[in-house]
Amino acid sequence: MRIEYKSDRVSMTRNEYGQVINELNQYKQAYQHCVDDLIVLRANNKRLERENAEQLALLKEFRKLIDYKLTLHQGSSMYREYRSKLDQLGVK
Repeated sequence: MRIEYKSDRVSMTRNEYGQVINELNQYKQAYQHCVDDLIVLRANNKRLERENAEQLALLKEFRKLIDYKLTLHQGSSMYREYRSKLDQLGVK
């Protein structure tokens, strides 16, 4: 069997040609599998970003509550500890 592509010529048997086509199909399947995985990962990433934003908003509300409680109970070590932990997390 003789194959020409852009003035390049290749000679191979039908069996060799079948093996090449089989390998090509395997690469196509692997590529499609990677594309499918990428779509799933992007969707998961967006979902996790949304969940993180919601949790950060809740932590900010909790931070406001802790600050308010500290104005009422300035000597409370428990509220100071909570605020310190929120500071370590970067919640302002």
